[in-house]
Amino acid sequence: MIQKNILTGLFILILGLVPSAYAGRAELTTYFPIPYSEYTNLKSTKSSCFATDSGERVGIGTAAPNPSATLDVNGNIFDTGGSFIFSTAAGVYTTIGNAAGWAAIENSAADNTLMILGRSGGLGGLRSVSVWDRLDVNGTAYVTSGAWSGSDIRRKKNIVPLSGNTLDEILKLRGVEFDWKQEESEDIKFPKERQIGLIAQEVEKEFPELVSTDGLGYKAVAYDRFTAVLLEAIKAQQRDIESLKAELDQLKRSESK
Repeated sequence: MIQKNILTGLFILILGLVPSAYAGRAELTTYFPIPYSEYTNLKSTKSSCFATDSGERVGIGTAAPNPSATLDVNGNIFDTGGSFIFSTAAGVYTTIGNAAGWAAIENSAADNTLMILGRSGGLGGLRSVSVWDRLDVNGTAYVTSGAWSGSDIRRKKNIVPLSGNTLDEILKLRGVEFDWKQEESEDIKFPKERQIGLIAQEVEKEFPELVSTDGLGYKAVAYDRFTAVLLEAIKAQQRDIESLKAELDQLKRSESK
């Protein structure tokens, strides 16, 4: 009983420090060791208050007096240097949400990597992770089964063949070997090995659709889309070969007469 009186007194003191804007109906939840096992509920009818219920759920800043989850926070959670630990068991995928097909972010000790696992049920039932904005990889991106780009005709419109003489335009480009400027790009993890590629500014003059420019003015080439240009160039070259072959055959027939 002494414990209960002390806790009740502390609760009354705390309520006295709460601004009048948050004043409202509140009840104190107190727990006692067996055999007492007594408790009451601390609730509030006002928003931005602390509330609990008999189901051991806690709400912070919630508008409703009853929290909707074990921890219900209406607002941002700021961590000054600690860690959010969802699971301490090695190799256990931490569930985000509580629906079938779980999605998870796991720092796997067994695999020595940070893994992002998508939720199943989308994209025809396949498990997937979607990135809705630009994804920058500061380093090497490694895939085990290739990278796919959407190309279904049902999602395209205003389709026309490539214009111009792609073969002549390709002949204006240079395939080059180069090294990245490591000393001028310490914030970017460029590979140290010798590289092979194209110069974005040169590609942009001939094929502007294959070049993008970031917010700092640096340019990048869509090498995967360059295959469409190469395809048309090969076809143009093959037409020239076939034309020359036909002329040669005609010349041979003329000489044989």
